[in-house]
Amino acid sequence: ELSSPLVHEVVANTHKKGRAVIMSYHHFHTTPALARLKALAQMAKAKGGDVVKIVTTTRTPVEMNRLFSLLHDRPVWPIAAFSTGPHALLSRLMSWFYQSSLIYAGLPGKTVPGQPDINRVKGMLKHFGLR
Repeated sequence: ELSSPLVHEVVANTHKKGRAVIMSYHHFHTTPALARLKALAQMAKAKGGDVVKIVTTTRTPVEMNRLFSLLHDRPVWPIAAFSTGPHALLSRLMSWFYQSSLIYAGLPGKTVPGQPDINRVKGMLKHFGLR
């Protein structure tokens, strides 16, 4: 997590082992402005993230569009962006469409609130011809 006080230690140890770091940022209340999302992505990369993952809660189309704009205006490094909450499934499908570096889904019966399970995501990707 980007805000963790252990971030530098974890990144150094992970890179020392020759592994990639997925640097995450979570906002569980809303989706920040696009400029803030871009700044967070740059900060995550600067702290050693090989892949930057930004997850927010979206409640409106405007908030969801901010995540898609971040993916559309993507930096040169791998980035993932999607939401949790009532629009989680839609955001993950659209994030795939916008070439998010990864998307997350839970195991059947093991999801957290606002997270779709893998079978539902795979089925919807197939249904819409995205996979």
